[in-house]
Amino acid sequence: MCQMSMHSHFVRCNCQSWEFMENICNILFSRLKAKGLVSVEIQRLIKDTFNILDNMEQITSRSVNQYLERLGWEQHMFDDYTFELVLFLFENKKPNFMK
Repeated sequence: MCQMSMHSHFVRCNCQSWEFMENICNILFSRLKAKGLVSVEIQRLIKDTFNILDNMEQITSRSVNQYLERLGWEQHMFDDYTFELVLFLFENKKPNFMK
């Protein structure tokens, strides 16, 4: 089971196995937890990030971090590696709570 408890919020992706996506989810959760975030904050951060990505033409970790900062998140929420994990999830599946 994905530690982030996000698995129940995701629709199944045809292009990747569920186990692979769960591993990505667990790595992302661990990295964000190491920054001091708790589960509910991580879920909110991912939701905010997906909203930003939905409305951006030029997607970079720097630009997403700037938008997140405007929303009240700390500076530099995502390093490049963590951002790539989020971007992968965004490009491959969307959580149900985004609908």
